[in-house]
Amino acid sequence: MKSDFDKLLGIIRVKLKQKENNMQTIQLQVNENYVQSVLTLLNSLKDGMIEKLEVRDKNLEYDPYFYERREQLHQIRADIRSGKEPMYDFNESMDELIKELE
Repeated sequence: MKSDFDKLLGIIRVKLKQKENNMQTIQLQVNENYVQSVLTLLNSLKDGMIEKLEVRDKNLEYDPYFYERREQLHQIRADIRSGKEPMYDFNESMDELIKELE
Protein backbone atom coordinates (compact mmCIF):
# COMPACT_ATOMS: atom_id res chain seq x y z
CA MET A 1 0.00 0.00 0.00
CA LYS A 2 1.32 3.43 -0.92
CA SER A 3 1.88 5.98 1.80
CA ASP A 4 0.18 9.37 1.63
CA PHE A 5 3.51 10.84 0.51
CA ASP A 6 3.65 8.45 -2.46
CA LYS A 7 0.07 9.18 -3.47
CA LEU A 8 0.29 12.96 -3.36
CA LEU A 9 2.15 14.70 -6.13
CA GLY A 10 1.26 18.34 -5.91
CA ILE A 11 0.09 20.89 -3.45
CA ILE A 12 -2.06 23.56 -5.02
CA ARG A 13 -2.49 26.81 -3.14
CA VAL A 14 -5.32 29.08 -4.18
CA LYS A 15 -5.89 32.59 -2.89
CA LEU A 16 -9.58 33.36 -3.35
CA LYS A 17 -11.21 36.78 -3.29
CA GLN A 18 -14.23 37.10 -1.09
CA LYS A 19 -16.65 39.95 -0.51
CA GLU A 20 -15.14 43.22 0.67
CA ASN A 21 -11.71 42.29 -0.78
CA ASN A 22 -10.97 39.78 1.98
CA MET A 23 -8.68 36.98 0.88
CA GLN A 24 -8.68 33.37 1.93
CA THR A 25 -5.97 30.85 1.09
CA ILE A 26 -6.95 27.26 0.40
CA GLN A 27 -4.38 24.49 0.15
CA LEU A 28 -5.32 21.32 -1.71
CA GLN A 29 -3.33 18.11 -1.80
CA VAL A 30 -4.12 16.48 -5.12
CA ASN A 31 -3.43 12.95 -6.35
CA GLU A 32 -0.96 12.90 -9.25
CA ASN A 33 -3.63 11.61 -11.64
CA TYR A 34 -5.93 14.58 -11.03
CA VAL A 35 -3.59 17.60 -10.89
CA GLN A 36 -4.33 18.66 -14.48
CA SER A 37 -8.10 18.26 -13.99
CA VAL A 38 -8.05 20.39 -10.84
CA LEU A 39 -5.99 23.08 -12.59
CA THR A 40 -8.43 23.09 -15.51
CA LEU A 41 -11.34 23.46 -13.09
CA LEU A 42 -9.66 26.33 -11.23
CA ASN A 43 -8.76 28.11 -14.47
CA SER A 44 -12.40 27.92 -15.61
CA LEU A 45 -13.65 29.98 -12.63
CA LYS A 46 -14.79 33.56 -13.15
CA ASP A 47 -12.10 36.14 -13.73
CA GLY A 48 -11.17 37.86 -10.49
CA MET A 49 -12.19 34.98 -8.22
CA ILE A 50 -8.64 33.69 -7.88
CA GLU A 51 -5.99 36.21 -6.95
CA LYS A 52 -3.04 33.81 -7.04
CA LEU A 53 -2.62 30.16 -8.04
CA GLU A 54 0.53 28.35 -6.92
CA VAL A 55 1.37 24.72 -7.64
CA ARG A 56 4.01 23.14 -5.45
CA ASP A 57 5.37 19.73 -6.19
CA LYS A 58 7.11 17.78 -3.41
CA ASN A 59 9.11 15.80 -5.97
CA LEU A 60 10.54 18.99 -7.45
CA GLU A 61 11.40 20.35 -4.01
CA TYR A 62 13.72 17.41 -3.38
CA ASP A 63 15.03 17.01 -6.93
CA PRO A 64 14.50 19.76 -9.54
CA TYR A 65 15.10 17.22 -12.33
CA PHE A 66 12.76 14.56 -10.92
CA TYR A 67 10.49 14.26 -13.96
CA GLU A 68 13.34 14.25 -16.46
CA ARG A 69 15.13 11.53 -14.49
CA ARG A 70 11.94 9.51 -14.12
CA GLU A 71 11.29 9.70 -17.85
CA GLN A 72 14.87 8.63 -18.62
CA LEU A 73 14.59 5.65 -16.26
CA HIS A 74 11.27 4.60 -17.79
CA GLN A 75 12.82 4.81 -21.27
CA ILE A 76 15.87 2.77 -20.22
CA ARG A 77 13.62 0.14 -18.66
CA ALA A 78 11.46 -0.02 -21.81
CA ASP A 79 14.57 -0.34 -24.00
CA ILE A 80 15.90 -3.20 -21.88
CA ARG A 81 12.57 -5.04 -21.96
CA SER A 82 12.23 -4.61 -25.72
CA GLY A 83 15.78 -5.80 -26.35
CA LYS A 84 16.84 -2.48 -27.84
CA GLU A 85 19.35 -2.05 -25.00
CA PRO A 86 21.37 -5.25 -24.51
CA MET A 87 21.95 -6.76 -21.09
CA TYR A 88 25.52 -7.64 -20.22
CA ASP A 89 26.69 -10.50 -18.05
CA PHE A 90 28.66 -9.04 -15.16
CA ASN A 91 31.18 -11.91 -14.95
CA GLU A 92 31.91 -11.79 -18.69
CA SER A 93 32.31 -8.03 -18.59
CA MET A 94 34.71 -8.26 -15.66
CA ASP A 95 36.74 -10.98 -17.39
CA GLU A 96 37.04 -8.77 -20.49
CA LEU A 97 38.08 -5.80 -18.38
CA ILE A 98 40.74 -7.82 -16.55
CA LYS A 99 42.11 -9.08 -19.90
CA GLU A 100 42.31 -5.52 -21.21
CA LEU A 101 44.16 -4.37 -18.11
CA GLU A 102 46.76 -7.16 -18.26
